[in-house]
Amino acid sequence: MKNVEDHIGETILRYRTQNNLTLSELEEKSSVSKSSISRIENGETKRPELITLLRIFEALDVQYEEIIELYISNETRHNSLHDLLLEAIQLPNEDLTIKIVSRILENPKEKTEDSVEILYNTALTVEDTEIKLVLFNQLAQYCRIRGIQPYMSKALFHRYRIERNNPHRLEETFRHGEEVLYYIEFLSHEERINLCYLMAFDAHDLKKYEQCIELGKMGHAEDSTSNEIKERIALAICNSYMRMGKFEDMESHIEMYEKLGYRFIMERSKYLRAIILSKTGHYQEAIPLLRECVG
Repeated sequence: MKNVEDHIGETILRYRTQNNLTLSELEEKSSVSKSSISRIENGETKRPELITLLRIFEALDVQYEEIIELYISNETRHNSLHDLLLEAIQLPNEDLTIKIVSRILENPKEKTEDSVEILYNTALTVEDTEIKLVLFNQLAQYCRIRGIQPYMSKALFHRYRIERNNPHRLEETFRHGEEVLYYIEFLSHEERINLCYLMAFDAHDLKKYEQCIELGKMGHAEDSTSNEIKERIALAICNSYMRMGKFEDMESHIEMYEKLGYRFIMERSKYLRAIILSKTGHYQEAIPLLRECVG
């Protein structure tokens, strides 16, 4: 069976011949010495450096995909595979990313936990949304099969955060969020709060008002800080009670949030109470409050 360097060497020789290039001409185009090119073509160089191969293939007008496909076929060095992954991410190329991730995770020379952790940290730094989603999907699937629940939950959490930016798939995305809730114990304190708040907002948009209230209160129970998102969640809870026609609960929560000093509620308390009065048939009492709101 031929080694990977033999396949790469044959590929370079084939393309160099097709382009009618001598070793000297390829050296000039690629800035790689002709002796190095010759050794790679002959399979004498074991595991040629990726940057060297990329320079040669670029000079030969060959797509990165082909060389990376060849390179990962027998590569087991973790650093090299990670470099290849970064190259695929920069292209960006989803298919290659999936193949390299699979190769990294299946690498018998690395501990599974170490590979998963490195991939997770890499995914966090990726800017391309689609590639980021690919990485978290791959991690979630792999960790689910292997029972690595901490990283599965984190990967699912980040998948949900990315997917929820698509308003046309909000219902499906919300179901993915519900899946994360089963593993919420494996998330960090900040992630748990973030998940509950995001899902509370989505539940409100989907008119799942009971879930909005439940999720919002779950987030509040975890969040001991003072912040705007926390207060916006309080407003969503009040609005949910209103939409459900539970005006007594709405009033009691307005009072509670006022005592807690929630600015978002305090600024809107007159308007919210005017809604309660009008919805319960106390129109004469509601009108003055509404006038104060627009005055």
